[in-house]
Amino acid sequence: MKGLMIMESRSDVIATIQAQVIERAKTIKVVTLSTDEGSALDNWIFGAKKLGYDYTILGRGEKWGGWSWRTKKYIDAVKLLPHNSIVLIVDGNDILFARGPASLYRAYKAAGSPSLLFGGEATCCVGKFSAQKLNGERNRAITTIDHRGPHNRWKFPNAGCIMGQRNAVLAALELVKDEPDDQAGHLERYLNDEKYLHIDWDHRVVGNINKPGTLYCVDTSVVEDKNTVELQTYWERVSTNELIEEAKKTNTDPAQYRDSVSSVLYRNKETNGIPCILHFAGKNMQGYNVVGATLYGSSFRPVSADEPVSVGKSALLSVAGLWKH
Repeated sequence: MKGLMIMESRSDVIATIQAQVIERAKTIKVVTLSTDEGSALDNWIFGAKKLGYDYTILGRGEKWGGWSWRTKKYIDAVKLLPHNSIVLIVDGNDILFARGPASLYRAYKAAGSPSLLFGGEATCCVGKFSAQKLNGERNRAITTIDHRGPHNRWKFPNAGCIMGQRNAVLAALELVKDEPDDQAGHLERYLNDEKYLHIDWDHRVVGNINKPGTLYCVDTSVVEDKNTVELQTYWERVSTNELIEEAKKTNTDPAQYRDSVSSVLYRNKETNGIPCILHFAGKNMQGYNVVGATLYGSSFRPVSADEPVSVGKSALLSVAGLWKH
């Protein structure tokens, strides 16, 4: 009888925590901007809707005006959000949602609920930090961050996914609103102040799967498939049933895997993180197509790397070929 009472008590606690998580998750507001109509945006909307995200899409039907223009559009949108909002700003054309708002809130809380959280990537090739700019800025960035003893190789902030308290996100956007490249602006501030932002080292919120190559500062052997080596080397597919059983064995709440977009998720092999969002930085569209087909099944619309808003036979053949890996 005593054991039964303990089990019932534990179930009550888990149920209470889950109810609190769901309630707090309702304050998450997702904002993106996309001037292109096409498969990538269709996939974005499919994932967001299926998982129940509260989202706003800016820029539809408008002409692209540059990074500073986008930042100012974000500022206007965030200003309209409730002050208690947890804001998630994500790209609109290379993002896949894998887990829902409740899991995202759990992930954000597990990361320490930082006022400003960025995804981490292995590159700093944006704006003045580009490898093409022989100005020493990239080396300065690498040296500065390496001296801090980063937790892992995903040590540079990526602005394709920013999450945080509404006022903190708004303040950060205001700081880079006139920058020709917003990510470079955030990186410069991070170089000057390590406390400016928190990197999602463990891939709880977002996993950045870069397209390797010289321009993206991600090392790859010439004998490897440059388009998929990052995915193959650092990520693995894992079933939600397996994760639910693992949670039961460790007395953690299995509900955290029940708002997944499908029966399969991706886990980082080094950090064991299972991100709620996957971002294919550097326009890694082949990796995007592989993962998208896994997560969204027949609802996924492949995207051609050469024609980002066009879907055709070549894109479908590309996905079929990559599945061999």
